[in-house]
Amino acid sequence: MTERYFIPAQGADLQALKTVLATAIKLAEENKSAIVLVVPALKYIQGSILNRVVNETSLKGMVKGKTVRFHGVTMRMVSRQTFSPHRNDKVLLALWGGENLLHKVDEAKSAVAVVAISWIKSDIERWALKHNAKELTTLVI
Repeated sequence: MTERYFIPAQGADLQALKTVLATAIKLAEENKSAIVLVVPALKYIQGSILNRVVNETSLKGMVKGKTVRFHGVTMRMVSRQTFSPHRNDKVLLALWGGENLLHKVDEAKSAVAVVAISWIKSDIERWALKHNAKELTTLVI
């Protein structure tokens, strides 16, 4: 059964982003797995707050399809459009996606954990309720 976690963030919430990343790292370590970041569109990522957490070289690499190391775990990035639910991805981090992105992530039967952060709080509430997702508390890290 897939564990689900979320933060109902609003806009560019840096602390909430750090919290979901820390949660995904912990889950990846526990499951000896990589993290797959699933984003609405790759073209907007370099101008997002993610560039305040992930170094520029790594971020550019992921946008181009490369896998990077981040705090000891392997991480890669895909868009909603390029995400394949048929891969053997175990830890998924859904960044700032609405219902369409979350629905697509839910199709991944091999996922052991999904961590999600919203851009608009209402975008994630129905998903969280449907899956009885655990709400994460924003950490100061």
